[in-house]
Amino acid sequence: MKRISVTCFLLLSIISFSSFSQATTITAGSAGTLQFPALSYTQILAIPSPQPGMAAYDNTSNCLRIFNGICWPCSFQNSAQIAGISGLGGTDSDKGTKIAVNSVGEIIVTGIFQGTMGKGANTITSNGFTDIFIAKYSKIGDLIWLKKAGGSSFELSTGITTDNANNIYITGLMAETAYFGNSSVTSNGAADFFLAKYDTNGDLIWVKNGGGATDDGGIGNFKVDANGNIFVSGYITGTASFDAFSLTSQGGYDTFLAKYKSDGSVEWIKQGGGTNWDISNGTSIDSNGNIYITGTFKGTASFDTFSLTSSGFDDIFIVKYSPAGAVLWAKKAGGIEFDTPHEITVDNSNNILITGAFQNTADFSGTNLTATNISDVFIAKYDANGNLLWAKKAGGADNDVSYGMAVNNIGEIFIVGNFNGTATFSPVTVSVSTTTTFIAKCDANGNFKWVQKIGGADINSSYSYGITTDNSRNVYATGKFKGTVNFFSSKITSAGQEDVFIARITEDCN
Repeated sequence: MKRISVTCFLLLSIISFSSFSQATTITAGSAGTLQFPALSYTQILAIPSPQPGMAAYDNTSNCLRIFNGICWPCSFQNSAQIAGISGLGGTDSDKGTKIAVNSVGEIIVTGIFQGTMGKGANTITSNGFTDIFIAKYSKIGDLIWLKKAGGSSFELSTGITTDNANNIYITGLMAETAYFGNSSVTSNGAADFFLAKYDTNGDLIWVKNGGGATDDGGIGNFKVDANGNIFVSGYITGTASFDAFSLTSQGGYDTFLAKYKSDGSVEWIKQGGGTNWDISNGTSIDSNGNIYITGTFKGTASFDTFSLTSSGFDDIFIVKYSPAGAVLWAKKAGGIEFDTPHEITVDNSNNILITGAFQNTADFSGTNLTATNISDVFIAKYDANGNLLWAKKAGGADNDVSYGMAVNNIGEIFIVGNFNGTATFSPVTVSVSTTTTFIAKCDANGNFKWVQKIGGADINSSYSYGITTDNSRNVYATGKFKGTVNFFSSKITSAGQEDVFIARITEDCN
């Protein structure tokens, strides 16, 4: 009777897929062969309205997938697989800097390009040195649209996010006059900060800039709250203006944190730093509307009434602000060498996570991490009060850096960056002969679960800077590559010097 039940279950799964392939069914006691429809993972994701119990053989990852009502877990697979890869670029140097996923599973990536990139109707040409691109893909990896922004000088996009209405926001820096859709902004000096908002079709809603006579910029990923307010941070030098607000740095670079309303007007802006170079590299928010920034500082840096003093060259800061912009606490980490955070995020329990690179020995609130040689990767997790929960490291004898981080809805952590030689993400060890992208996962306690590498034979074959997740346990990464690069069973070859890659990594989703 049990065998008959299993046979019926499998038969129903096959009937549901009848439009994809023919299958042989078996009955109790027969010696027939049961054949599942063989599809790529992209085809499986494209199945409309899947029902629990549907099954298909994934010939991308070579495993059987059965839909569990949420996603398609891969049977007999305990690691991650590169399930899809797209290249984007032209004959010059192009790279993806950050990546986001909206509420319907579409992927949006931003970065910089030179010359001409894209294909057919989705082709863009830069106006000058480096321009910005924004590309939107369907959840199965088809390019929907490709847009550009920039002028005759240089522009750089450093962060991207979406809101509940699937509008898209990017930030970075621009020089001289830069064109965003049918609008333009002109820098006040060498380089200005910019923030741009697009609708889901890639049409510009508004663009704002801020700065002064010297260098100013927005750095890293940022967030939009449920009411459409945007929280973004970066750096200023000298005197910088943001609408009616004006800030003056105390020395070299100072940090800023700005709150923009959904219409692009500035509600408030806060400053931090000292007489040296202090830069914010990322912004995040929690479920209570508190805002967090992280970055580097040297010497003494002040954030309202809180002062931090570095132990050496560049140290790490984390600052928590109330929804109104009041500083609630400020923490530091680092040692005598250069320590840099590249990403900050908040999990569903309002814990704060940062990742980046450190040298020598770095002190994270009493937990000391020691680099193997040049620089190692770090991940640190704090509670909402700024108390360290744990700090972990990974790396080897070469230069190892984490540039991006994402946390999924069950608290699992994903980081992306680069390594060379042999690197240990305890207990996993990976080896390469040239600088290569890594994508790693650890659990909520900082224990590494797997590490995957993306690279080829060329020197410095791939770099990755951005990573994000969706609600179906997919992970997406972007960066740049050159030559022919291996993505598990897939290979892609750059069209020019360096091209953009967008990779989808699948996991079990039990």
